[in-house]
Amino acid sequence: MAANVRLIITNMTYRGSTRRMCILEEDRKIVEIRPESTENGAAPGDVYVGQVENAPGNLDAVFVRISPDERCYLPIKDTQNAVYSSGTGKRTKPKAGDELLVQVTRGKMKTKLAAVSAELSFPGRYLVLSTGREGLMFSKKLSANEKERLKGALEKLEIQAKLRTETDPGFGLLVRTEAVQATKEELLREYHSLSELYVSVAINGSHRTLYSRLYRPDADYIGMLKDLKEETAEAILTDDREVMEHISTWCKTNAPSLISKIKLYEDKLLPLPKLISLERTLDEALKKQVWLKCGGYLVIEPTEAFISIDVNTGKYVSKKKPEEGFREVNLEAAEEIARQLRLRNLSGTILIDFINMQNPDHNEELLGILRKFTKKDPVQTEVIDMTKLHIVEATRNKVRPTLYEAL
Repeated sequence: MAANVRLIITNMTYRGSTRRMCILEEDRKIVEIRPESTENGAAPGDVYVGQVENAPGNLDAVFVRISPDERCYLPIKDTQNAVYSSGTGKRTKPKAGDELLVQVTRGKMKTKLAAVSAELSFPGRYLVLSTGREGLMFSKKLSANEKERLKGALEKLEIQAKLRTETDPGFGLLVRTEAVQATKEELLREYHSLSELYVSVAINGSHRTLYSRLYRPDADYIGMLKDLKEETAEAILTDDREVMEHISTWCKTNAPSLISKIKLYEDKLLPLPKLISLERTLDEALKKQVWLKCGGYLVIEPTEAFISIDVNTGKYVSKKKPEEGFREVNLEAAEEIARQLRLRNLSGTILIDFINMQNPDHNEELLGILRKFTKKDPVQTEVIDMTKLHIVEATRNKVRPTLYEAL
């Protein structure tokens, strides 16, 4: 049975900082929070005409300024198909003084510089256009039959990648999972829209002056709207009239069936963040320990190398045999772990130490449950296997800073 999903957008002051919070709920349980800065500085997704400040010979990166006050880190591996300002030929490595187009991939964090890439990416609802890539690519969540069907439909519509030339960086296309639900007209319309954006930014941008901001992506809540499946959307709720008007305008063009789901929350006695217990959820999501309903608990510890998750019986009491009790705690833990990975936006290698069970069938069941719930995550997550030491190995792609970093 599909979950009932609510997208909630509200402004909230948390730990001294006011941010727009974009929240996704499934069956009234918060599964995702994106804190969005309301400041006008460089943000992930922005594209600038930057200038290489210096290129240390002992570092596989160069430093690029995107404004007089902001210096960024650009890995060399992300410069193979860089778009340079007019008059600069193609290089194997950028040199000091070079002007090139860069896209912010990670905002500035305390002592860390913002990170940028010279490979540009523009996401739509059904397609993602990326420079520095070739051909049509498909989401890993699509089945073989769906990929084949979509490939045929896209070829008939003449939706295709563009090869690089001397004056044109070319692009590749990623077909998203949501494309399965799209009509041919919707796919074609989005392809033309992304192609026009590509020309405006990646081609015409090479003629713009230094430090120009060429592109700023939609607000996070529009990105979440693009990921929203219309058949599961219960409501889009906000207490900000300007946000409501923006969403309504976007939906009229891109998702008319969602217009009736948009609601303005106006209860002054019970503010929207209080209604959904947002502060409590944030507090809990920043703690190492997570309690389960059964009395067990998780300990979640990010390290430099991997994410460690330990499952404990805690206060769990059962009259059942130990093996059955361990099974109950592990199965509840598997569902909560999938939620916490998404809620905290954890990524990389994940090692989960479940309570040891001797029955091989119970271990297989546990892996199946963990895969079932991680499959709901829009970010690619793979449950690999259980080792001989009963440690479950998993990976999750990094697409944004963790919730802790974002706050």
